[in-house]
Parts: sequence; structure tokens; C-alpha cells
Amino acid sequence: MSIHAIKNIVWLNPFNLKCMEDQSDFRNLPGIMSFLTAFNKHDIGPDRTNTIKFPLNFQIMDEILPLGQQKVSYADACDARAIEIMKKAESNDCRIFIMWSGGIDSTTIMSAFLRNTTSEQQRRITVFMSQNTIKENPRFFKRFVLGKLTYESSINFANKFAEENAIFVHGECNGQLYGDMDEFSNAHFMNMPKSNNKLLWQHHLSKAPTPELIHAMWKYEKFNPELLDVVQHIVTASAKTVGIELENLHQFATWYKMCFVVQYCQARPIAFMSKNLLDNTANINEHVIAFFVSKDFDQWAMHRLITLREHCKIQRLESREYIKSFDGDLDYFENKQKVNSGGTLANQLKLVYALDSEMNFVPKDQLLTYYSADNIFN
Repeated sequence: MSIHAIKNIVWLNPFNLKCMEDQSDFRNLPGIMSFLTAFNKHDIGPDRTNTIKFPLNFQIMDEILPLGQQKVSYADACDARAIEIMKKAESNDCRIFIMWSGGIDSTTIMSAFLRNTTSEQQRRITVFMSQNTIKENPRFFKRFVLGKLTYESSINFANKFAEENAIFVHGECNGQLYGDMDEFSNAHFMNMPKSNNKLLWQHHLSKAPTPELIHAMWKYEKFNPELLDVVQHIVTASAKTVGIELENLHQFATWYKMCFVVQYCQARPIAFMSKNLLDNTANINEHVIAFFVSKDFDQWAMHRLITLREHCKIQRLESREYIKSFDGDLDYFENKQKVNSGGTLANQLKLVYALDSEMNFVPKDQLLTYYSADNIFN
């Protein structure tokens, strides 16, 4: 029996698995294809409440705890996370590499570290960036990075990471905590007139998440009521286990992202790295840190979710406010638009099928060993 049979998966690439025509034995296992197509997404992960069983054995990296009574502010979560990571770096006497694109997520991270560390501690920080970073946020670069922090090109970040004892900090998962549906804050999109009698889900965010609205929102090729009933049950039932009732479509979409997609985004940067690097770096998941994954961020996101009654007027408002509280840049606060900064790296995912619990690449012919017959789709 393969050694992989005793391990779990922490990350998988559903897009590749859907296209594995040569792996009919795997694709024909009960529940597999239903699972891969159920959410009509390419970024599915485990149920982080650890209540819904999928056809593949997942190991949860950071479980969502029940909703607490005490509210955690976004700013406090950012401050605490930066302090925690810096303490870890100091205790292990290692560097901190921050991937900074100039966008809202990574600039939030930069602000958190700069406002919660001393000049001596900042000597541990190396900023990975590019010319596009400067174009996205030139004022921040000139005021807080140029001549103050060590910075290098992000092109060969993986090789640099392999050479040093370091903690790699990335900004994935912030959008997932917000619900990661930026069209919610696009007034033009939200006010589009109905056309061709199609159900435009964006006009119905305050309504109950019916299978019909879920179908319209996620743009399935065909309406499959049985599968959509399962999807509706999976998302709503998982939320109930931590004390959340999903009353409307917006809450449904947001919970799906923070519960079922966060881990995919959390581990994805590791899949960007070469197989040689992973094979020669022990406990790599301890050194690659998703800044926005913590118990505080989970609690903040859940409390935010239960107050959602209409679409958000300003995209990632709390992140913008946090940055402005540090740099005072009103123009960035009011006018910064979302830019996809990970497109060039995504090409490296084409040959990655999954990562096991030790962050090893899982060959496609080993996926059978991760199958669980006891799953909700079977």
C-alpha cells in the first residue's frame, strides 16, 4: 500500500481533477464527480467546521470555532497577527518575507507590521515586490519602503525562500473572509436591468438562498435540483454548527467562501513552489503563513456576516480603514480598485493535483488512496 494511503489531503485542484479523462477509476468512484461539480468552482476546500464529510479525506489546517459573544475588531485582528508572527520570527531567529503587490490585502499586511514593530524588528523584514507594486501604490513605497526596508524582486521568491531560514507571509484569504465577491460593491453591476427574462441573482441578495438563486449565482450549466439541494444543505448545515443561521443569499455566499474556500487559498502559495523545494524543506506549512487566517479573523468575519442585510457599498471597507489609519492616504482609501496580482503565478498550478498533510505533491495515480466512501455525496 502506498504511503499516501495513511495521509490526508490539505489542498486539491478541482479543475485538474475534472479534466482527468485518463483517471476513469477515480472519477467513477461514488460521489467524486458530484463533489467536483457541486459548487461549480475551482477553489473548493474542506468544511472548516469539520462537520461535512467530502469524498476525499481532508485535513483541516485551521478549524472554525463557534461564534463567540465578544466581537473582535478587524484592526485588533491585524495588530495581533503581526505581533504574533514577529514574535515567532524572533524566537526562531529568522527573517520575514512579505509578498507585497501594492493592493489592499498586501498593503494591509505591510501596515500591520509597520505599526506594530520597532525599527530593530523591521530589519528582519524583506519585502518581495515588483514594478507593478510601485505603480499600484507609489506613495506607500516612497514613504515607508524606499530607504527604510529591505526589498527585492518577487520573480524568484521561491528560490530565495529555499536559501534562507525564513517565514513567508502572504495575503491570501482576506477576500474570502469578506465573501470575495467584489461585484457586491459595484453599483453599475448591482443595478443592471434584467434581460432575456434571466434571473439576475444580484438583485436578490436579501432573499433566502433557494436552489434557483444559488443556480443563478454560480452559473451552473444546467439546473440539477437534487445536487443543488445537497449544496444548500452543506453550506447552511455547516454554518448552524457554529451558531450561524444563513438568512439570505449574501450570507450564504459569504459563508461558503470563508468556510469552504479559505483553506484552498491558504495552501495555494505552497503549490506555486517547485517540487524540489517542497521535497527539501521540512515543515514548510510552518514557514508559509496566511496572514488573514487566525481565530480572531474568523470571529470578526462571522460577526460581520450575521449583520449582512444588503450588499456592501465599499469594497473591503475595514481593510481600507486600517490602511488609512496608518498612512493617512485618503485617495487610496477612496479610489483603490481590486487588481488580480496572482495571475502569473497561477500557471504553475496546471500540473499540481493535490498536496497531502505534509505538503507533498500527490501524483494523480495516488488520488484513489485518499477516497472516503463515507461522504455526503454517496
